[in-house]
Amino acid sequence: MKKERITLCWLPPAKPYLPSPSMTVLKQTLLDSGFEAQIIYWNILLEKILLKYFLMKKVLNDEIAILGPFYAYESKECISIINTLNIL
Repeated sequence: MKKERITLCWLPPAKPYLPSPSMTVLKQTLLDSGFEAQIIYWNILLEKILLKYFLMKKVLNDEIAILGPFYAYESKECISIINTLNIL
C-alpha cells in the first residue's frame, strides 16, 4: 500500500535562522503514523529574494522589514475589499 505524502511548508515571514520546532514535532508525528512527510522551509529558499527587496542587507533582523512585503500585500487586499464593498 502506498503511503500518503504530506508536505509541510514553513513560510515567510518566519525567520530564516530559526527552525520551526512545531513543524519538526508534527513531521515526526506524521512519520510515526505511517505517512511520508517532509518540511519545505520557504523562508530559507526565499531569503535571497527578500534580501534583494531590502537592498541586500546581510541579515533580515528587523521585524518591520521582514514583515514589510506581507503588510503591503495585506493592505492592497484590504483596499480592494473596501473598494468592492463601497465601505468608504
